[in-house]
Amino acid sequence: MNLISGRPVESAGTFRLQGSRVTIPLDDAMAAAARVSQEMLTLGVRPERLSINPIGLPFLGEGRVYAVEPLGSDQFVHVTYGSAGDVELIKVRTPPDARFQVGDAISLHASPADIYLFDGIGDRIFPNDRRVR
Repeated sequence: MNLISGRPVESAGTFRLQGSRVTIPLDDAMAAAARVSQEMLTLGVRPERLSINPIGLPFLGEGRVYAVEPLGSDQFVHVTYGSAGDVELIKVRTPPDARFQVGDAISLHASPADIYLFDGIGDRIFPNDRRVR
């Protein structure tokens, strides 16, 4: 699972998780959970649940392909956000025929249904139904 730490930030009526290298807008349900916590949060999303298509919540910042790892029926694309030694590495699973080059600019998105939020001590606060997906 990709884990991204940050603080919940609210401005102009929108809520987002502000990491050191990437910003992720939060939908209303996630924002409600973050408001209760009001501390450092960790966002979790599995590599197979990330999309390169503009569907879902965007990971804002400049994502760049760092490495492409072909694994037969799948491939993992390693994407960095940030620059010069201060980066957030995020992995996304793609079909094996998707083509990427190291250095390519890339945008990642995730459906709110595929995102987990954890509080400062690691307890899951979103989704709060405790069902494993």
